[in-house]
Amino acid sequence: MDDRVILAAVDRGPMASRAILAPIDLVADRRRQLAMASRLSCVGSQRLILMTVATSRVSDRDAAAALRTVAHNVTPIKPTSLIVRRVAAEISNCAIAEGAGLVILGLDGRQPGTIAKAVLKTGRAFVLAVPPHRG
Repeated sequence: MDDRVILAAVDRGPMASRAILAPIDLVADRRRQLAMASRLSCVGSQRLILMTVATSRVSDRDAAAALRTVAHNVTPIKPTSLIVRRVAAEISNCAIAEGAGLVILGLDGRQPGTIAKAVLKTGRAFVLAVPPHRG
């Protein structure tokens, strides 16, 4: 896999004043994903929302604490909201509920696949898939 950023878009209007949603994996390398999300949020003057899908082995409280720790280190724009969900399918629902115009997914060596398709099917958000940091 190369270092290109993959942008999947469908024909729709601009994302002006829409939020940016970054669903992150708390155990994966998410530096590039978070940097991209924060920079785009800054450039577009848009709210940044972080969410995670907690596994059954992690309590909501522990997932929220880990997400707060991640959020504390995000620059230049800090997230305005932190969301914990239990099912990956909730990412597209969260994008709708939060009014996200862009969902920034972190790649873990695979193609964006099911989650990206679900978000794009809503017709309400673009998807930007960011490969992990190398080196």
